[in-house]
Amino acid sequence: AEQPYGAPVTERAIPTAIWKADTSVTKHFLRKWLKSPGLDDEALDIRNILDWEYYLERLGNTIRKIITIPAALQCVPNPVPRVSHPSWLTDKVNKREDR
Repeated sequence: AEQPYGAPVTERAIPTAIWKADTSVTKHFLRKWLKSPGLDDEALDIRNILDWEYYLERLGNTIRKIITIPAALQCVPNPVPRVSHPSWLTDKVNKREDR
């Protein structure tokens, strides 16, 4: 979850089983865990609760590991330009191209 703001990621984890619980139970625990007792029903939608920046960063890291790093090491241009190479890889590719 994105809230409470400033809390470590491990403290912001919400069990997935909560979404299968009764609506009143879900609302109660989400307000408690998010430390926002005044949240309305729309704010308690999972799309509004997720920490999208966190998941976009994780997705980018996974794409980097599976696609862009192996491609760069095989002298293939970055197939996913929206996911930049890490600095160490950029340096390595630049050194290899200077040879």
